[in-house]
Amino acid sequence: LTFVNAVADEVAKKHPDVRVGTLSYWYTRKPPKSIKPRPNVQIQLCSIECCLIHAIDDPSCPKNVEFCRDMENWGKICSDISIWNYNTNFTNYLLPCPNLRVIEPNVRFFVANEAKGIFMQAAGNAWSAELSDLRNYIICSLIWDPSRSAERLMDEFLALHYGRAAPFIRTYIDTIHDAAEKSGLHRNCFARRAADYGIDESLAPRCLELFAAALAAVGDDDTLRRRVEKASIAAYRLAIDRVWYAADPALLPPDVLAKTRPLLRKFLDLCEEHGVDRASEHTAFTADRERLERLLAE
Repeated sequence: LTFVNAVADEVAKKHPDVRVGTLSYWYTRKPPKSIKPRPNVQIQLCSIECCLIHAIDDPSCPKNVEFCRDMENWGKICSDISIWNYNTNFTNYLLPCPNLRVIEPNVRFFVANEAKGIFMQAAGNAWSAELSDLRNYIICSLIWDPSRSAERLMDEFLALHYGRAAPFIRTYIDTIHDAAEKSGLHRNCFARRAADYGIDESLAPRCLELFAAALAAVGDDDTLRRRVEKASIAAYRLAIDRVWYAADPALLPPDVLAKTRPLLRKFLDLCEEHGVDRASEHTAFTADRERLERLLAE
């Protein structure tokens, strides 16, 4: 911050209306005890350690309580705070990510605490990430008007985007989120497995049943069928979570391999059809596909 202040002082000499921004991120998230930002410095407070399952102001979530305390303390020394918030699982873009219920309270908390701006980061470098269409709709709508209801926005999007399949996909979303909330876990935007969010692999058959019913509901409507199939990728990803990191089929129990192979083949076919190019932030999907294809080899 000393360095940023020095830069801000120089900028102010020629451009007094220009802001100099810096991140309050990881080890710099807590405000300093003796240094204050210059009036033309903007602090962008990052919530990367925060829990995705619980609202940012949930007093029962220890990860989020610390963030709220840091935001309050930054507010005592800086009048220009913006937010960098995280809305996906960067380790596994395709797994169910149970954060749809917290987007609304998070945005409202930031607004209530006088954040000047909010940047909501999701799977910005990937195509066909888990429920990305719905997540983008809710995020954009709430940033435009924080007084809106995320529940109503979700129902609106599901009805317009999935038609007759909407009730089944809504039940799937509730199933995933209920399990995460009941788990009592607190996890940020980096989860290796679905269980890290309290989503047990045993839920996979139920999720696949819901998507099968959704497909049956849309009948021969090809547009709706494709949308439902794209959304179902997350359910298939959950169903193969046990073998996701396996590099050698010989190391897996034969019964597990036999049970998983049809689901794995369907998952890979859906990824191909819907242009999945990345299953995590830093790895192209080609590497994942090559690893998973080895599990299909007899």
